Amino acid sequence: MKKRFLIVMLLTSLFLLLLRRHGAAFQTTAWISSNTATADSFLNLCEPSGGSGSSIRCMFHGICINTSSPGNLAIYNSSGVVSNIIATVSTSSAVPCNFYDVDVSSGLTYNKTGTADVTILFNRY
Repeated sequence: MKKRFLIVMLLTSLFLLLLRRHGAAFQTTAWISSNTATADSFLNLCEPSGGSGSSIRCMFHGICINTSSPGNLAIYNSSGVVSNIIATVSTSSAVPCNFYDVDVSSGLTYNKTGTADVTILFNRY
């Protein structure tokens, strides 16, 4: 019985070491969140840092509807509210987060109608 316990412990330890070595068991990404309450309706969250001609590297991770209110939230892969729409979500009911994981190259902009409280998860790199 003692021998079986030691073998199980050894195999479990080896398994955990392998997972840690390959990063499979640990989340390391810290997502930036933009909690936008009733006052915000339009904002560019990820714009070029070096002025005109600079590249934009951003990952749009997801949307959380915290407090519902009739309206919509649209996310764009652009520096303004034009084409290149990534997602449109109704804010009429509070829902858990919706995840997208979309690479953004032209800016991350949102446009919100209504007074819902939402959180937009993104990461600039």
